[in-house]
Parts: sequence; structure tokens; C-alpha cells
Amino acid sequence: AAAYNGTLYVCGGNNSGANTNLFHYAPIAANGTVGGWTAGTALPEIRNAHALVPRNGFLYLIGGDNATCRYAAINATGAIGLWTATSVLPEPILSYFGCFAYGSFLYTLGGQTSVGVTSNVYRAPFNPDGSLGIWTTTTTSLPIAVQNTAQVHDGILYAVTWGNPATTYFAPINGDGTIVGVTTIGTLKG
Repeated sequence: AAAYNGTLYVCGGNNSGANTNLFHYAPIAANGTVGGWTAGTALPEIRNAHALVPRNGFLYLIGGDNATCRYAAINATGAIGLWTATSVLPEPILSYFGCFAYGSFLYTLGGQTSVGVTSNVYRAPFNPDGSLGIWTTTTTSLPIAVQNTAQVHDGILYAVTWGNPATTYFAPINGDGTIVGVTTIGTLKG
């Protein structure tokens, strides 16, 4: 799921045991409630364990069951345009990974690949037309191979791994988009 400019978006995933290509969006009211869902432009293929990231009037669909990345323009009504293919991920499959936009780049952290779980951090620059540039491996990777979720706040990356215990990491992000080392904050149990 992703939220952008007062609209909540969901797409793909697993519905009663089968992966889907459905796409829906709904308005978010000022009090935080979500309005009625509207069917939008379906994904060109089924997707599961992917990321959906908004940025500057575009919605980005990253990885999951395959390496394909797509983007679509977000209209003033909250609806989106057609999904357009853009730069593919360096891994043939990347799922259950952290993904976020920061500055001029879109990042992925860790995740499940076709050969196992990875610690790699990839990034791709945003092009002026909304497409993504070539994905590259950053010089900083996660301390261990993990499946995780990630968010950025005030220039600090926070990543939480899956599992019991779950481990939390943080890392500053420089103005040029480089990640400056990854430090373990602690573990979450329960």
C-alpha cells in the first residue's frame, strides 16, 4: 500500500490463495478515515511481495515476483495513468524487501532473491520524466541478509527485519544519497 496527496493505493498481493493484478484507490478524509474504494488501472501482470512507492506525482511498482519495475502518473483526482515499464532490478526476483524514496533516488534494502536472502542495498535515480535510471549496488549493505521493511525520517534510514527477534537498524543518508554505515539499534521480541 502507499499514500499520496490524500489518496490511499493498494495493488497486487494475494487474494484467497491466488496472486492478483488488481489496483484500487480510495480518498483519505481529514479525520483519517478511508472512503470508498475505486478500481483503477490494473497491473500488466500479477504481483506479490512487491513495493509501491509514491514520489512527485508518480507511483512506482517495484519487484516482487520478478525484476520488473513500472511507474504511472497520478492524476489530480487520485486516479493513475497507464503503467509504463522502467529500469529493471539487478536481481531476477526481489521480494519482501524494504523500499523507499529519498532525495533523487529510489532504494531497495535486503529481501528475498532467486538464490536466497540478500543484504544488498540498491538505488536508482529518478529521471525528470518520471522513469528510473539504472539500478546500482550501493557501497553500504545491511549487516546481515534480511527480509525487512524500511522508512526514512529526517535523513535517517530505519530498517526493521522480520523474525523473532526482529532487529532494528539505522543509518544516516548524505545529501548525495549515499548511506553512511548501518548501525544496529536493538531487537524486538514477542
